[in-house]
Amino acid sequence: MVAARNQAERWPGMSGSEQRTVVLRIVAGVMAGEKEIRIVLRRSRLKHVLLGDESSIGMVNASGSQAGAPASVDDLILRVPARLKLCSGELRLVIPPGNAREMRPRINATLIKALTRAHKWKHKLFSGQAPSICAIASEEGVTERYVGRIIRLAFLAPDIVEAILDGYQPADLELERLMKGIPIGWHEQRRVLGFSLG
Repeated sequence: MVAARNQAERWPGMSGSEQRTVVLRIVAGVMAGEKEIRIVLRRSRLKHVLLGDESSIGMVNASGSQAGAPASVDDLILRVPARLKLCSGELRLVIPPGNAREMRPRINATLIKALTRAHKWKHKLFSGQAPSICAIASEEGVTERYVGRIIRLAFLAPDIVEAILDGYQPADLELERLMKGIPIGWHEQRRVLGFSLG
């Protein structure tokens, strides 16, 4: 337990190549299924890495187990609920709500630009700077329909807006999906768009 804590404290200060070396030593395989990702670790390797026993790493044979130990006994399998999905021409790993903050942020510049426009246009309408959506469309060189669909984003729940700005929106949340329609209630927005309801 102490060794694991020490390794966790060292991890952020390690270089990318050092982190990669550790991962390659302990991970025997990664399998992507329809509903989950399975990561196979070798207990023996993990033990030696945590204890800093570099000399013992060489005892691990090609199959990933220590000499004489069956691979099945040495396996430690981590299961992460996830699925692969094609989004905007890219294959992305979709993690269920509640686990998003455990992933690295993925800034979506298109979504952020649309949010910025939505709030700017809403302010213009509410403050009287623009008399109508038609006036905004004419000024911006876009259609009224486009302005009407984008301006809806100004009514997203604050926590959804914050998640998008920070890059923690669900991987399959794209502008095209938002423009098709957004529920009025914030709770329903979170449910429909794949945000945590906890």
